[in-house]
Amino acid sequence: MTSARVSGRPWLLVFERQAPPIIDYLMGYTGGRDTLTQVEMRFPTRDAAIAYAKRQRLNYTVVDDKSRHP
Repeated sequence: MTSARVSGRPWLLVFERQAPPIIDYLMGYTGGRDTLTQVEMRFPTRDAAIAYAKRQRLNYTVVDDKSRHP
């Protein structure tokens, strides 16, 4: 999971991929069984995002915008 905030936007909690994607060569799309990659949770503050991760016993990494967008 990572968290990020862009000036004025909420902090995001997104889950890292746990299973590799499945490529369907016939239909030309990429899919998978890892539905958590579709989940994106928003929090008003960094502390709220961290508190949620701790309550749910999730491993987390905080990534701020300066390190994501050089």
